[in-house]
Amino acid sequence: MTSPGNPRRRAGKVALILVVLVFLVSRLYVLAAYPLGSDVPIYAFYALQNQVASHHGISLFAYRAQKLQQDTEKAKAAGQPAPDASDEATQVEYPPLALAFLWLPTLGLGDLPTDSAFWASAQVKYFSPYRIVLSARLEQYLWYYRFVLLIVDLLLFGLLWAALPPLGPGEGRFDRVERLTVYLACNLALWPFLYGRLDLVLALLVLVAWRVLVSRASFFWAFTLLALAVNFKVVPLVLVPVWVVGSLPAEREWWRSSVRVGASLAGRTALLLGLIVAIFLPFLQFLGPDALGFLAYHRERGLEVLSVYSLLLMGLHFLGLPITITRSFKSLGLQSALSPLLVSLSPWLEAGLLLGATGLLLVHFRRLAEKTPEAPPPRATLAQTYPNTLLCYTLLFLMLFMAFNKVFSPQYLLWVVPLVCLLPVSRRGRRWFAGGFLLVCILSTILFPYLFWSDVAIPVGLPTRIGKGGLIFLEEEHPLRFLGPSLRGFFLLAARNLLFLGLTGILGRYLVRQALATGDSSSVVQPADQLQLAEGL
Repeated sequence: MTSPGNPRRRAGKVALILVVLVFLVSRLYVLAAYPLGSDVPIYAFYALQNQVASHHGISLFAYRAQKLQQDTEKAKAAGQPAPDASDEATQVEYPPLALAFLWLPTLGLGDLPTDSAFWASAQVKYFSPYRIVLSARLEQYLWYYRFVLLIVDLLLFGLLWAALPPLGPGEGRFDRVERLTVYLACNLALWPFLYGRLDLVLALLVLVAWRVLVSRASFFWAFTLLALAVNFKVVPLVLVPVWVVGSLPAEREWWRSSVRVGASLAGRTALLLGLIVAIFLPFLQFLGPDALGFLAYHRERGLEVLSVYSLLLMGLHFLGLPITITRSFKSLGLQSALSPLLVSLSPWLEAGLLLGATGLLLVHFRRLAEKTPEAPPPRATLAQTYPNTLLCYTLLFLMLFMAFNKVFSPQYLLWVVPLVCLLPVSRRGRRWFAGGFLLVCILSTILFPYLFWSDVAIPVGLPTRIGKGGLIFLEEEHPLRFLGPSLRGFFLLAARNLLFLGLTGILGRYLVRQALATGDSSSVVQPADQLQLAEGL
């Protein structure tokens, strides 16, 4: 006899197969489509330049310094202005570990034995806001890079597949289908950045580190993975409090000694920061102080044109505040009389919000440990006992950083797509949150690259010459200026940024309510984490 549940189970299996097929077909499209807004030509420039430096037996930074000195001497002998020697022009914006990753696609390209061979191979033949025509070697690099990112994408999808069940009471195959569909939809909405940036790699590193932290493995390995993510891109540094608190024991008796709790927090924070430094030290020893150049690069950056702060200045611009949009740090920045103030306030505002979130995190987990009626398994950590709570705080910390950073590029959304997919809340709350986040992704891609040059930063004049390595050289008598934004661009950016701020606020409010409910003396906290987070959003 056939049980009544069989047709539904079969339908669930068919739906999961369809999700996998859609994933594969969509990735073939992303792989073949021209990557609008891709940074891969910049990556190829660094990677090929590193090949030449290795051939000469020196580091990438030493080679770039030599090249700058040679160009300066040539310009002086010819009576021409010296090349730009600012941090923007000379420093590399990526940490050494990320540069090592960018080197991987060059394994199939062969050697570049001379400087002239490099400069001949790293040419941009044609540039427009919508298309770049590259030399054969750069095109080769672009394809190899995208295949490497395809592997990263497959690993990330497989990890999500394994991490999904069970996230909440009563969830089944169709809930898994729904969650995976959210992942596919958000990533497709961000398709120009999927295989054209580094951010998908960061998403994988963070998700793997979270998965290890909530598993039965030692928290040391989760710390090591997060340290790798920080060395790849500094952003996961904001997750240090989440990982440290999540690694603490979940036993009620353990939390009764404030001295023990404080000593553990200090010791594990020192361990995690020490792992970050330990992974970085070999690069520092080999490359020298230039390995820290990416810190100066990002410290000197101004307000990126799509950030929340730039939105505020754009609004004031329509009320009479003069603004200027200029090329800076391989992007467009917005300058006004208020820009220096906002740039200086940005890190303090971020630090204050993250500090407040850290306090909420510590109070919430302490109350969970003290209120749970059943004893956790021996030597269990908070992350192992309350994995879904930890995931919510991981998402909150990253969203706070993104919302109040002076740079809010569309590809940053890729960091949190897997976490939104896994969000352990009620079906209704999950659908509303995921729908709002999907709209943020769609608006981000519409703003850049599709409407960026027509409604956000409208170019006046065109670059007069495309130089070596894809760099745009502008003649002084024909500077490239930007107008903007249009009213349509302003309202689209306002919708994107305000919606993202709203989602961040909703998640923060939800966690505050959960923490207060946990501390209510009349409430009884369930030992199962998915029951604790089933409702409320």
